[in-house]
Amino acid sequence: MENYNGFSLWPSNRLQFASFLIMLALCLGGLVYYVGYAPDNHRRAISTLVATPDGKENLYTENSYNLGFWTPDQFTQEDMLSSVDPQYEWQRGGSDSKNIEFEEFLLKRCGDHMFGWRRHGIVGVGGSRVKKRGQWWTVTLHDSITPEEFAEKYRAFWNPGSKVYFEVLGRPRRFEPFNKSSEK
Repeated sequence: MENYNGFSLWPSNRLQFASFLIMLALCLGGLVYYVGYAPDNHRRAISTLVATPDGKENLYTENSYNLGFWTPDQFTQEDMLSSVDPQYEWQRGGSDSKNIEFEEFLLKRCGDHMFGWRRHGIVGVGGSRVKKRGQWWTVTLHDSITPEEFAEKYRAFWNPGSKVYFEVLGRPRRFEPFNKSSEK
């Protein structure tokens, strides 16, 4: 086998070959544990711990995930003064009252699927390459609504003329490939 900077890419003696086999067995063993035996909350990218006041019923929520996304606010319009790209024109209409209207819209359209939400002011650079302020939302959703379905509701309200970035934290259980309990 070829050398790479003086190092062989394949074990060249029995000790190296034995080490290779041990490492391979450990990796495969970890994968088997992860797929077949690890609790669901160990397989998820993020889990939510619910702790009771008495400390007796600590549990991880199941069937939920978090979705993070940005909306424009009253400061976005100031930051967009230098932007002339028409696909980001929709971001100029943001305000605090528009975000409150969006909250009400979400409660009407997603209320049965939402466990809760929070939003706060942020500063960042996105697709427009313009540093701007806005609101960052984190919504905890039941897996009965997919991220794509939620994105449709976002589009219905904000009517964006550009791509919109969503962060999915955790995975809806019904989309986890190794989750036996989600098969119905």
